[in-house]
This record gives sequence, structure tokens and C-alpha cells, in this order.
Amino acid sequence: MIHFLYLLYIFWLYDNKWWKMVNSISFRYRLFLIICIVAIVPITVMAGILYRRAVFEITSQITDVVVKTLNFSIEYIEPSLQTIIHTSELILREEKIGAAAEAEKSMPYNDIVEYNKSVREILSMYIERIKSINSTFGFDSFYVYLPRHRLLLDSKTTFYENINPEYLDFVSGSRKNRSWSITKAVDFYTLNQIDRHRFGYNRLLTYVNQVTDEKGEVILYLAANVRFDFLSGYYNRIEKGIPGNFLILDTDGNFIANSHEEQGADFGNRISAAIQSGKESSGSLQTVFADQRWFVVYSVSGYTRWKYALAVPAKDVFGQIYNIRNFFVLVVLLITALILPLCFIVSGSVYRPLGKLIAAMREVEGGRLDIRINDRREDEYRLVFRSFNKMAGELNKLVEDLANEQVLKKQAEINMLQAQINPHFLYNTLDSIYSIAVMYKVEEISKIVAALSKFFRIALSEGKQDITLKEELDIIKNYLIIQNIRFNNKIEYRISVPEEYKDISIPKLLLQPIVENSIFHGMERKKGKGHLSISCQTEEDTLCIRISDDGVGMTEEHLRSLRDSINRDRIGDTDNFALRTLNKQLILRYGAQYGLHLDSAWGKGTTVAVSIPIRLSV
Repeated sequence: MIHFLYLLYIFWLYDNKWWKMVNSISFRYRLFLIICIVAIVPITVMAGILYRRAVFEITSQITDVVVKTLNFSIEYIEPSLQTIIHTSELILREEKIGAAAEAEKSMPYNDIVEYNKSVREILSMYIERIKSINSTFGFDSFYVYLPRHRLLLDSKTTFYENINPEYLDFVSGSRKNRSWSITKAVDFYTLNQIDRHRFGYNRLLTYVNQVTDEKGEVILYLAANVRFDFLSGYYNRIEKGIPGNFLILDTDGNFIANSHEEQGADFGNRISAAIQSGKESSGSLQTVFADQRWFVVYSVSGYTRWKYALAVPAKDVFGQIYNIRNFFVLVVLLITALILPLCFIVSGSVYRPLGKLIAAMREVEGGRLDIRINDRREDEYRLVFRSFNKMAGELNKLVEDLANEQVLKKQAEINMLQAQINPHFLYNTLDSIYSIAVMYKVEEISKIVAALSKFFRIALSEGKQDITLKEELDIIKNYLIIQNIRFNNKIEYRISVPEEYKDISIPKLLLQPIVENSIFHGMERKKGKGHLSISCQTEEDTLCIRISDDGVGMTEEHLRSLRDSINRDRIGDTDNFALRTLNKQLILRYGAQYGLHLDSAWGKGTTVAVSIPIRLSV
């Protein structure tokens, strides 16, 4: 868990760097990598799981087989040793054995001979009893040592006098009473301390019983000896195809048996420490000794707490497992080799239509708007290609329309230049008509022509969109002159506009449509003369111009319909076109708070209020 968190921390540190590197890779290769990872990683993980499972199964089977063999050894060896221990206790109860041990004085030679004879008879009897049980084929001999007499009796040979106890392994050192230990066999060489290292020592597994007097002084040692090769060779007789180093260790980690003595005590201590670290009474573990890994299967005796173990070099046990591992690695490599081309083909099939789209987009970017993707696919890319073709067609049409618009714009500029010539021709023509009317003294014609000439001069205004309020009022005056000649001076008007307002800039022909509506829809249908008034006032930054007439007016229903008409914007609606268009232009130009407002009463007249922001003419 700690390693995983550390890896996350490292990845977080280099997050931007990794993302930049990933994003710099082509999408095609990223897709290839993703497909490879999705295909190969599960196979690798599965192979790893199967390998670990195989390791577990093999080690479990080996452990089960060896543990059963070790337990079988325990069930055979320990009862045999218990028989020897029980026999030793019976021997010590024989009076003849301990009679001479308590004597303070040295025994004469004849007494020693008699004592040896009687003891040998007793020991022979018990040895026969041990052999009759037919369970301990490895029993060797009994030693009886009397410290006060320095006398040693060997059940196999004879007796020895004047023995130095330091030469006896089962006596010297810190031997514990009633314990098993490995000792040297007593013979001519050991009693005389002659080095037999070159030829090896006869080793025994010895169980020592001690008899003490009232003072606690040891007066007799009884050693029951088992041949060392009995224990160490026992496993080799019953093992089932798993050879190794068979070990028996006591509770202190000392060797009781070792089929490979050349490994020494350190090896036993290492195995014992490894077993003690485990909590189970049997099982397997791995440990390292002398730069070599060992696979150890052990079982702990429930009675003596001895550790029975089989230590095998790990390479011998896991040779089969290593073959399985190599097999899995080979399988993964073969599958990877087969999958890589397949992944490349799959990624190519996914990327190929995208490549077509990218190539087509580059053609469009280069200016080829007639490019189309011809692909008879039936998957999602079909919709993408169709949308691209549609987009390219619309873009091509848009470019063509834009080109046509540019042509029309140039034509409009030419027409504008031509239109700048036509007003001058119109003014000159009107001046000629006016001169002829004056010459022939036709006053009405001269007045109309003069008013019309002034009307057009201001209305055209050399193409300007805005004029001053004063200029707009001049247009209205000339327009009313023409209309009065038409209606025989039926229209009387009054314009009340302060001088300080006349320089305010307003849209050209703002008031003329309203005055025209007042004449033709109000005063024309009235009997007698009609009156028209134009006034204005300011409220903060707003100029309000009022055009009022005393014509026939409107009913409330007609007024409501007219108000609704000029405020709606419906395509194809021709009702009240002039007022509706004027109101829309004011709202679009200045905002929704500006525009036209109508008031009327039937038989009394109509008032139209125009509100625009105050802007002085430059």
C-alpha cells in the first residue's frame, strides 16, 4: 500500500509532464497503444495470476507430502526414543546398578569384575527387551559411569578404569539431566584423546540420566545411546522423491540429527530461527543461508517440541515452477507478437476514416471548397461524412454569396456616384421650370417648383442620414406649401420650436410621414380648414416633438388597433407601413424607450409624440 501511494505521489509530481508527452503523440499511435494495453495487460495479469496459483499449488502439494512424511517419522522415531527413556528409568531402579555407586572407597579389581558382570547381565536383558519391541533398530549401547570410582562400563565391550570424565562427552560440559545430545562414542581413541579427525568420529545420539546422593553430588551417569545414522538416515528410507537435508533440532536449535553434517551448526541455527518465526506447527518457508535460498518444510513435535525439517535448495524445488514461469512468459510473448499486428490493423481501421476527414479538412483549409468525402460506410462515420459534405457545400455557397455581395456592393457604389449626379440635374431642371413660370407669370407653378426644389435640396442632403431640427422643419414648411396649393389653402399650421432646439440632430424625414398622415387621414376628411401644430420640449436627455391636428380623429378601437399595428413586426404586413417602419427604425437606432406614441379622440383630432435622445449636430 505504501509503495502504491508513493507511485501515485511520483505520478502527481510529473502529472503535467506525462500529459504533455501523451498529448504530443499522434492520435493514431495513442489509439494503437490503448488497444495494445487493453489487449495485452489482461493477458499478462491472467498469466501472472495463473503462475502464482501454480506456485501455490505446487508448493502446497510438496509441503503436504513432506509434512506427512515428517509426521510419519515423528510417529516412529519419538515412540522409539520414549521406549529407550523408559528403559533407562527402569535400569536405574535395579539395586545392583546403584549399589557400587554410593561406595566412597575404590573397589578392588575382583569387585569391579563382578560388578561389571552383574551390570552387563542387567543391561543385556533390557537391551533384548528393547530389540524385542522391534521399533528401535538404531539402538547402540548403554554407558554406566561411576564418578567416585572413575569407572566406565560399556554394554557392548568391557569396562574401563581410571577414566578422566573430561574425555567423556556425555559427562563433560554443561549436560542436562534427562536430555538428548550428540556425543562421541567411547573407544580407545576418545579415552586417550587421540585425534581421529581425518578418519571421522563415531557419533551417537545419547540420553543421559543422572543419580545424585543426599548432598546433590552426581554418583552415577547412565547414558542410552542411539546410532546417529539411525535418525539421519531414517528419512532417506521413507522419503517420496523429494531428497534433501533431513534435520532434527531440539528446542534450543541444536542438531539432534543432520543428514548433511558438513553444513555445520550455523545452518541448523538459521533453520531453527526461521521455523520459530512461524506460528504454525507445520508448514513451509524460504530462507537464505550461505548465499543460497532454501525451501524448508517443517513439523514440530507436540511432545518433545523438536523440529523435524527437510531443507531443499530452492532451485531444486522450484525448477518445475521456473519452467512454468518460462512457459507463461513465452506464451505472453507469443500472444503479444500475434496481437501487435492485429492491434495495428484494428487501430488503422478505426483511424482510417478519421484520416479521410482530416485530409478533406486540410483541402478545405487550402481553399478547395468543392471537396467531398465519398465513402459508403454504414457506421457512425457515415453521419460525420454527410455532415462534413453538407458543411463544405454550405461554406462554398456562402463564399459564392459573399463574392456576389462584393459585386453588388461595387455596383451600389457606382449607382451612388451616379445618384450624386442626378440631384444636380433635378435642381437645374426645377430652376428652369421656375424661371419659365415667373416669365409667363404663373404664380402657383412658380411657388410649387420653388417649394419642391427646396424640399429636395434638404431631403437629399447629399446622402446624409441626419439633419438638424431646423432643416427638418424647413422640409415640413415646403411640404405644407405644396399641399396648401393642392388643397386650396385648407391647411393652417403653427410651428413653436425654441431656437436653442433647432441645432439638435434628428433622422432625416422624421416628421414628414407624420405630417402626411395628419393631412390625408385627419384634415382631408374634415369640412372646412384644418389646423396643424408642431411643438417640442425636453425631458432630461430626451427630445419630445408633438405633431397635433384637429382632424376627424379616431375611435378608441381604431386607436388601439393602430397602436398595436405600429408596435408589431410581422413579415408581409402592409397596414400603417410608414408609421410602423418609422417606429421600428427609432427603436433599433436608439433603444426601446424611444419611438412613437399616439393619442386621439373621435371628432377632436390626433396627436403623435416622437421621442429621441438629444444629440447636437456637429
